[in-house]
Amino acid sequence: MLTLSLIPGIDIGTVCMVLAAIAIGIYLHHMNKRQDDRQKKPLTKPLTENDLQTLSDDDLIRAFAWDILSRTDRRHPDVYALLPALSHGQTAVYSVWVVCNELREASFEDASRSKSRGFCELAADGFSLIGATACEQALVALLEDPSSDEPLRAAIETEQPLTLCAAYIRENPSEFL
Repeated sequence: MLTLSLIPGIDIGTVCMVLAAIAIGIYLHHMNKRQDDRQKKPLTKPLTENDLQTLSDDDLIRAFAWDILSRTDRRHPDVYALLPALSHGQTAVYSVWVVCNELREASFEDASRSKSRGFCELAADGFSLIGATACEQALVALLEDPSSDEPLRAAIETEQPLTLCAAYIRENPSEFL
C-alpha cells in the first residue's frame, strides 16, 4: 500500500478523496453565492412614502421595476399578464423603463423580437404621459418604419425619460404606493 511519508498510515486514495470533497464544497459554495448575488434586488418591498423622498431617481425607478417584477413567477416571469392589475401610470412607467433598458442593451430590432415587443406601443403612451413627446414621436415612427432606432436613442438622451418617470412617480404617489 502506498502511503504519504508526511502522514504515517494515511494512503494517497484517502487524501485524494478528502481534497476532492473540499474542492467540491468550495465550488458549490461559490455557485450558491453567485446565484444569491444574481437574485439580490435593490428593494424587495413595495414602495413607501419615505422611498419617494429618499431614493435617487435611478434607485426609485429600479425599485419600482423590481416591485413589478417581484409579482411574477420567478421561473417564468410574464409582466404582460400583470398589466390588467396595474394602474395606467404604473403601466406607462414600467413600459418606458422596459423600452429604455432594452435600447441600452440592444438594438430596437433585437428588442422587437423579444418578449418586450408588447411594451413598445404601451411605451409610446407612457412617453406621452410623462411628457417625453420627442420620445413618443420617435417611437411611433420607429414602430411604423424600424429601419433606424437612432432618432429614438437621441430623443431618450435629450429628454431623459427615466428621470421624467421618477418625477411622475413622486407627483402621483397614490398610483405607486
